[in-house]
Amino acid sequence: GDAIAHIETHYTEKVSLGELAKKSHLSQRHFSRIFQECIGRSPIDHLMHVRCKKAAELLKGTDRTITDIAFDCGFSDSNYFSRCFRKTMEQTPKQYRSH
Repeated sequence: GDAIAHIETHYTEKVSLGELAKKSHLSQRHFSRIFQECIGRSPIDHLMHVRCKKAAELLKGTDRTITDIAFDCGFSDSNYFSRCFRKTMEQTPKQYRSH
């Protein structure tokens, strides 16, 4: 719970597996296994999912550039953002915005 809350509130920042495990008072390996069992995805995949969902809100709700939205949601590279967004939302940021 603490790890999920941390991801939800700090998704714009650099978040590491070690940091999340420490918040849960578990080893990284044990934390990753339990997280995967409970959430259905790895902690880092969940972080990317949260970032992409927040980006989707901004894509629909603002006219800001895709690059600006990527940076605001914690991505340091707009190409990586586009790949993650496509994997999560099953369409590119540009396609998502136009629908």
